[in-house]
Amino acid sequence: MNYLLLRGLGRQAAHWGEFKSLLEEQEFSDKVVALDLPGFGEQNTEDSPTRIKAITNFIRLNFLKQISSEDKAWTIIGFSLGGMVALDWVNRFPHDFKKIIIINSSAANLSPPWMRLRAEVFKHFLKIIKTRNTKQRETEILKMICNHDPEAYVEEWTHLAQKHPYKEINVIKQLGAALSFTAPKTLNISGLVLSSTQDRMVHYSCSKKLSKRFNWPIQLHKSAGHDLTTDDPKWVITEIKQDNENS
Repeated sequence: MNYLLLRGLGRQAAHWGEFKSLLEEQEFSDKVVALDLPGFGEQNTEDSPTRIKAITNFIRLNFLKQISSEDKAWTIIGFSLGGMVALDWVNRFPHDFKKIIIINSSAANLSPPWMRLRAEVFKHFLKIIKTRNTKQRETEILKMICNHDPEAYVEEWTHLAQKHPYKEINVIKQLGAALSFTAPKTLNISGLVLSSTQDRMVHYSCSKKLSKRFNWPIQLHKSAGHDLTTDDPKWVITEIKQDNENS
């Protein structure tokens, strides 16, 4: 199986970190590709669209350039906003992927806004993205989305932010796209939902609603924060492996 990885709000492909490396090492894994959303990472000179569909269209063009007709089947893994892109993608282009894995995501037609982005986090987030001190900003982001050991990633994430700086307006545009996203009524694809019960940014009930809507199994982590693949990448790998064995 090949895997396409999509990160979330204001983040870049390099933030997959250890999780991407671990996934590449698995026997069930062939090719692993992580792509940047427009406005971030290696795409930081682009303007972020204000709708999920437009973000999907942008990434899909880059994805199609990297795949081959000889490739094995692909699974798309979307984290948070990346999960919304993944849902839109498999809905409009159902033959691109064999499976979808959603991590701590949500939809406006399934969950109320105060569950999709908690009020206290929303205020703090708007303050963070205005911070000019890169290290301070990345430190605060890590504290907000990671529960286990956020300090461990400060230097790495600061380096990434300095290497590929992003515009504040692109984060705002992404946020607007995320808040307006609605999930499709049905999806004819197998899926898996992973979520964190201690997510302080997005309530895990949002993931449960997605699981119920599409009749996909859901697995819950009891201590990780919003950034599940950073807090416990080995757990995520284990769940993907077990789901593959059960399929």
